[in-house]
Order: sequence, then C-alpha cells, then structure tokens
Amino acid sequence: MSVNQIDLLQRSYKEVSKKGGFYDFVYNLRVNPQSVGSVKIHDLKNLFDSSTTWTNVNKSSGHVAYVHSVTHVKVEFTGHKTRKNDDVLPQGNVKHVLNLVQNHMNILANNVFEIKNWKTETPDYQKSLNKIIENR
Repeated sequence: MSVNQIDLLQRSYKEVSKKGGFYDFVYNLRVNPQSVGSVKIHDLKNLFDSSTTWTNVNKSSGHVAYVHSVTHVKVEFTGHKTRKNDDVLPQGNVKHVLNLVQNHMNILANNVFEIKNWKTETPDYQKSLNKIIENR
C-alpha cells in the first residue's frame, strides 16, 4: 500500500479533528446557530486554503470551489471580487457550506474510517485504505 495514500488519510483525519478544524467549524455553527450570520469570506477561505486535502478548483472569479481528495465532496461559495474579504457570507451560503462539510465528515467517519467520535477515536488508516481499494 502506498505511503502517500496513508498520509492522505492521516491528513484528512487531522484536518477535521484538529483545534480550529472542520469539526470545530461545524460544531460551533450547530451549537450557536446565530453565528451563521457572522462567518466571514476570509475566514472560510482560510479554513479551506490551509488544508492540504482540499483542492481549490475555482474556475471563475465569482465563486470559490474546493474538492476533497478522498471524499470528492465539492464545496462552493460566493467569493465575488466586489466583496471584501471581511464581508460576511449570506446565511444561505453558510448553511449550504455547513451541510456539505457535514456530509464530507460523515463520509469520512462512517464510510472511510468507521469511527463514531472525532475527538476520542483514531482510525486504523491501513484498514481504511484497504476498504477504499476494495470498494473501487
């Protein structure tokens, strides 16, 4: 099995579970729904741009789009040049991104890693990779 594939799975797990990562993004918006109206374009871009497992596939200046290397979930949101980076995203966009990121995390947890808790469980990466290969 490829070391690069195992590394990709490890990075995918860490980017969700690390402090300030995707788990925290989803959790904070679910626990504090009023915060949906305060997500800044810049902060959301930074969350994805700091990732090594999400690829920016942006093809137009009006939207920002990322695809995950393992789950192939595509997250797209408005990032018009006329907007300032400290502008807040419309609530509908934030909820859409939130649902896509939640879907991505569910695929990783249930279908790839077979874990129930991002904060307390560490996946068996070799087993996860074998499962992916078997299901191709």
